[in-house]
Amino acid sequence: KKQNLEAKVVSLGEDKASYQEFGIDSQKQLKIYQELVASYKKLGCKSSHVIGVDCAVNGPAGKFRRPTKVGTITSEFGWRWGTLHQGVDITSPNRKNEKIYPVANGTIIAKFYDLYGALMIMIEHYDSTSNTWYTSTYAHMSKYASGLYVGKYVTSEQYIGYMGNTGYVLPAPTASNPDAGTHLHLEIGACRVYKD
Repeated sequence: KKQNLEAKVVSLGEDKASYQEFGIDSQKQLKIYQELVASYKKLGCKSSHVIGVDCAVNGPAGKFRRPTKVGTITSEFGWRWGTLHQGVDITSPNRKNEKIYPVANGTIIAKFYDLYGALMIMIEHYDSTSNTWYTSTYAHMSKYASGLYVGKYVTSEQYIGYMGNTGYVLPAPTASNPDAGTHLHLEIGACRVYKD
């Protein structure tokens, strides 16, 4: 029983570390949503509207593309080191000079640092043929492209920033190797939007 309990403690510790790695604190999350609400209000949306149906209708997502011009997948979605890796990691020999592009046309819905200091951006994409909304998240960026803001519509041909190693990355950057751990962590999620 003691061994079982100790194994559960280890497992819970790994789960906690995973949640902390991929989560952001509630105050930061609230600020992100407040910025998103403000951007929709600027577009004329009201609280009774369905985003993407009654207001803030995006154009089609267009053709999906790779987020970098040069890159190699170094870690896939799935379990690793006892935790769920919720995206795909891509590195490039161009390191911090590698531009990052949206995987499809869409609207920026968040720009923030996560709990570990990773520079992140989230973009919402709408596929009008299937009435499906996608969200893509880009993490560990070294810097954003200029002129980006929450609510801005971007195409897949406009770069949004540069690959980096901000936040928690392995191997960690050092004074002698400041580019260590440089990569893009990309997540894509989907949800269906319905109108009553």
